[in-house]
Amino acid sequence: MINQVNTAIVKAEEVTRYIPHRPPLVMVDSLYMCSEKAGIAGLTIRSNNVFVTENELQEPGLIEHMAQSMALKMAYEQSLKSSRKFMGFLVVVRDLDIISLPRVGQEVITRAEAVSDHGGLSVAKFRAFVSGKKIAECEMRLLMV
Repeated sequence: MINQVNTAIVKAEEVTRYIPHRPPLVMVDSLYMCSEKAGIAGLTIRSNNVFVTENELQEPGLIEHMAQSMALKMAYEQSLKSSRKFMGFLVVVRDLDIISLPRVGQEVITRAEAVSDHGGLSVAKFRAFVSGKKIAECEMRLLMV
């Protein structure tokens, strides 16, 4: 469970320096924690989000948010080491469990944890929370080039 996060190390206005996505498809607006194995990113759900229907972020938006959480973590980490940029592609989503959908005005906080890396093919586990309550989890395979 994630109850509280610290001040963002990457804020909304800086996100596009690290990931290739552009509005309206940016699904992260903060990076709160970044370590070699894990990252914590957030997204405040706004009514103009392209994945919002009837005041809820729909499943594809939640999945995209989780994937972009890892992309932002990895890109930020890489930026500390070198100027080389990379692209990440979502390859597979497994064991997806969506418990509830976040509503407009809520912030989704996602913990992305690296499980393994095999020559650019990464496996990561994701857990998404709203107000400390888990709303979704899954495993993804991501190709980094």
